[in-house]
Amino acid sequence: MSQTTKEIILSNLRNIIDPTTNESVITYIPEIVTKNNQICFTLEYEALSTEAEISEKQTLIKQCYTALSNAGINNVKIILSTTSKEARTNTKPQSHVRSTVQGIKRIILVASGKGGVGKSTVSANLSVALKKMGYKIALLDADISGPSIQLMFNSFGPPIYQNNLMLPVIMHDIKLMSMGFFGAPDVATLWRGPMLTKAVHNLLTMTNWTCDGQDVDCLIIDTPPGTGDIHLSLINNYGIEGVVIVTTPQTVALQEAKKTYDMLNKMTVPTIGIVENMSYFHNTASTNVVYIFGQDGGTKLAKELGVPLLGKIPIEPKIREQSDIGMPITLDNNKIGDYFVKIAEAVASKHIL
Repeated sequence: MSQTTKEIILSNLRNIIDPTTNESVITYIPEIVTKNNQICFTLEYEALSTEAEISEKQTLIKQCYTALSNAGINNVKIILSTTSKEARTNTKPQSHVRSTVQGIKRIILVASGKGGVGKSTVSANLSVALKKMGYKIALLDADISGPSIQLMFNSFGPPIYQNNLMLPVIMHDIKLMSMGFFGAPDVATLWRGPMLTKAVHNLLTMTNWTCDGQDVDCLIIDTPPGTGDIHLSLINNYGIEGVVIVTTPQTVALQEAKKTYDMLNKMTVPTIGIVENMSYFHNTASTNVVYIFGQDGGTKLAKELGVPLLGKIPIEPKIREQSDIGMPITLDNNKIGDYFVKIAEAVASKHIL
């Protein structure tokens, strides 16, 4: 990015004043960078403890978007971040808008509002599909209480430690990390929010993602259902490129997917698109298509929210069978796996990879 472009951006933001501090918002911008042909910067504040404070700063972000748009600058990503006063005044500006994870170039979340819609299935097969496209991929299971990635890749047992870091389990050239690698598979994890978020942080930062000497092009994070502490922690503390929202066509699932989108919108995180899972069942005996959970719910949701529909995945017993034996369907070249390949191509085409 040229110095002139930075000056134009700062000039257009200079008159936006924070009502709490009576200072220009540019006071809180440590750096402006260009990433994947997109202008990125963060508004960095000390800890924001109330919803009112967060809402106030989100209003400032909207004002920034409007000011830049009026100046003809539209390809912009602005993120709200918090840090201590000492960190803000005594450290050099970082080139990344959030904390980085060593060896990880970008992070994509797979999320939904409702449980049981197939996030883990999508995460596993999306990872495989992107790997087959030539990307170096890692997959983190952030569902601490209900991990399943270890099952979907048929990999069990505790990771190996080397130089005080965990080595990811590598299956099919994909680097894996999951709470499911620790402890007995039938023992519940009875942890409250702070312990859950700390566990995710440890899995992210205490794993040697470059154990093979290669950086990871994209880390896929399979998140738990809902819009809780883990999602907020990941978004607040790490540079999230975007989120894939998984839903079924059923009204109950769609309603919860809207809440996920609303969370992302409020936290200025891009929604990459919608994946409609369990779209229909093809009855081979009668050649009829049965819409068990309703028809085109994901299509309508994507249109309503103004985001892409990345793809539709039918109800196919083979998907479940392959997941149960730890061999994601996309590992083989087949018609069913192609559904996930097309989704991966759509994700990559959004300038994410």
